[in-house]
Amino acid sequence: MSENNPTTTPDFDSYFGTAKYESGPTTTYFNPEMGSNVFRIAPPVKSLRTTGQWNVFGAMHYGYTVPSTKNPEKPFHKPFVCIQKKNYETKMVIEECPECTLIERRTRAMEAAQLAKKQELLSQGVSEAAAEEQAKNSVKALSRWFFNHNLDRKNYMLAKKDTGQWGILKLGIKALDAMRTAFAEYKKKTDKDALDPREGVWVNIVRTGEGTKTAYTVEIVTEDVGGGMMRYKSGALKAEDVTAIQALPDLTTIFDRSRLTYAQIKALADSDNNPDVTTKVFARSDAPATTTTPAPAPVAAPAPVAPVVAPKPVAAAPVAPPVAMPAVDPKAAAIAALQAQLAALMAPPAAPTAPAAASDLDPDDFAKNFGLSN
Repeated sequence: MSENNPTTTPDFDSYFGTAKYESGPTTTYFNPEMGSNVFRIAPPVKSLRTTGQWNVFGAMHYGYTVPSTKNPEKPFHKPFVCIQKKNYETKMVIEECPECTLIERRTRAMEAAQLAKKQELLSQGVSEAAAEEQAKNSVKALSRWFFNHNLDRKNYMLAKKDTGQWGILKLGIKALDAMRTAFAEYKKKTDKDALDPREGVWVNIVRTGEGTKTAYTVEIVTEDVGGGMMRYKSGALKAEDVTAIQALPDLTTIFDRSRLTYAQIKALADSDNNPDVTTKVFARSDAPATTTTPAPAPVAAPAPVAPVVAPKPVAAAPVAPPVAMPAVDPKAAAIAALQAQLAALMAPPAAPTAPAAASDLDPDDFAKNFGLSN
């Protein structure tokens, strides 16, 4: 056989890979439901292994969507990370978040509308209590906007549900504080770490109430071993747990796909959820997002002003007799001013264009992951 026609088979395995046709695994997010919620919380792991940190905090803005080509009636919800930084001792905002600014402006507008309605009712002779109640009801339609534009502040941790499924558990500060207290009491009684991978324990997060009346209690799970004896239920991790945790994202990276720049968030806040703008903002981008507030534009020096020449004296025109002005009702004037302020604040701004980035949330999972009442 000629040297130009080798009989040896090429080593395809060292050159080519095997194609994948299925999508990658999705991460499950847990929100405590009403009643008991039993979980095994993971100890510090991955990039947090040496820090002792087992949860991270994140604040996510909701309220914006992009159209779905498959189902126009169910657009995709697109949450993004809040970039506001605040000095909580002085209450001063260090870095502005345009969406937070919009929420504050809308809040003032709704309060102005409620106050204007109350003043109007009082001027008509309605009692104080009735005017207050009717004024609250008059702005209920406006409050729907705040439901959609929720700022979801949660603490995230890797956790296994009692069904055996691993995912990321989202807890508000009240539930997290209750869990920390339960862990501290367990440590005091046993001198053991509740999250130890070899002999950790399960916790039961009990949720009661709704809305602002939601409350949480957390207790270490025990089990009956017979003879009237109880013991803490073992949460020792196994090899399959390690494999499941390895498939979960690092807690320090779970917000990376949901970060936007200041300019992108400003474009959304100014857009009133205009689909042309949201589609551009949330388009996939390989460029890393930054959250730096742009520096203010330099102020131009004032133009020189020409000297004013005093006019020549002119003979005074005859003065017309004064015209009687109608009396102004101070309450009516106050109401008119508040209504004008409301109209100015609620007027939809023009929709700008914007650059691209961030994450998506399937509409079927939106209500489950939103966690408004948690």
